[in-house]
Amino acid sequence: MNKIKSRILFLVQLPPPVHGVCVINKTIVYSKLVNARFEVSIFRLGFSNTFNQMHSDQLRKAILTLFYIFRLILKIATFRPKFAYFTISPTGAAFFRDAIFAFIFKWLKIPIVYHLHGTGVSSRLKSRLVSKIYRTVFNGEFVFHLSPLLYDDIKEIVSYKNCRFIPNGVSLLAKKHSETDNVRPEDNSLVRILYFANLDPRKGVFDLVDAFCMLLLQGVRAELTIGGSYTTQLSESQLEIYLLKSRKLGGQINVLGPVYGQDKAKMYQEADIFVYPSCHDAFPLVVLEAMSYGLPIVTTKEGAIPDMVEDGCNGLLVPHRDPESLSVAVAKLISDRELRKQFGEISYQRYKTKFTSDIFEKNFVDKLTEVSLLLEKDKADECCS
Repeated sequence: MNKIKSRILFLVQLPPPVHGVCVINKTIVYSKLVNARFEVSIFRLGFSNTFNQMHSDQLRKAILTLFYIFRLILKIATFRPKFAYFTISPTGAAFFRDAIFAFIFKWLKIPIVYHLHGTGVSSRLKSRLVSKIYRTVFNGEFVFHLSPLLYDDIKEIVSYKNCRFIPNGVSLLAKKHSETDNVRPEDNSLVRILYFANLDPRKGVFDLVDAFCMLLLQGVRAELTIGGSYTTQLSESQLEIYLLKSRKLGGQINVLGPVYGQDKAKMYQEADIFVYPSCHDAFPLVVLEAMSYGLPIVTTKEGAIPDMVEDGCNGLLVPHRDPESLSVAVAKLISDRELRKQFGEISYQRYKTKFTSDIFEKNFVDKLTEVSLLLEKDKADECCS
């Protein structure tokens, strides 16, 4: 006799737009492991189709929220989930919007498993009213987070025993190139530096451009490729203006804009070094993608990045907003072909053993099963008391 599957209502955002949270959500809801273990119903939240819409059109979003409230109550009444899985936004106006959905679950006595993909909670708790809302939303619920390194951000509102940590994972877009493909032969060709992310000054793109200018002034020969979608924080014209100095110095810079699919795979395959000097991140998937292509990494200690990149092992970690230190680290890898090969191979091995999508899915199902059993026990204890 087959065991009855636990019913879980997944409240998630899916692409478009394409960003880390939506990509992970897509991996989860289409996972064969997840659907084999649980009876899943998807409630898709969609407030934006592009990055520019994420910070605009507030009236439309308010109307959509009212529509989703009605639909969610109806969905709960018909599906009758054992508990809800919710990738709640941790901060900003999106948190207060998501808090409405959380209060609906609490009103209907549906337990919630939150999955956090960002940080910034601790800085929002200074206001007594805001702090009360956060504490009410998270009170008594389980939380999945990306790394123990990020727990301090939520320790005031979530007990450690209610936290489970699940590092992200990504799929390999195309076959990993060999070591000889990964690094060009020792000739006069330029070493290729790659930056790839949704373009936002907080992700360090300006710091990289400044560091690249320093390298050019020192006579270092290299090529910089910048890929990623433009956002309200950084438009194409703003980026081009910032690149004028490096172009005047003779710098070879390729700006790709949004890159997907095989073009994205080709972009990684053609790179020698991946540089990502972010000062606003939790667990960036682009770093995992670069590791999956056997690239050495230059990045910061932001968020849970040290879980992925160990300084002096598969990359170099530099301080935030420090173009000079960044230029020194990049120059070290440009000048040392063997070190690039060594770091790149370790990157790939770390990816294969810790950060594939298969490993992520297994960890996710294990943790969700554990929480499901604990919720069953709590319900049984409640009935007996």
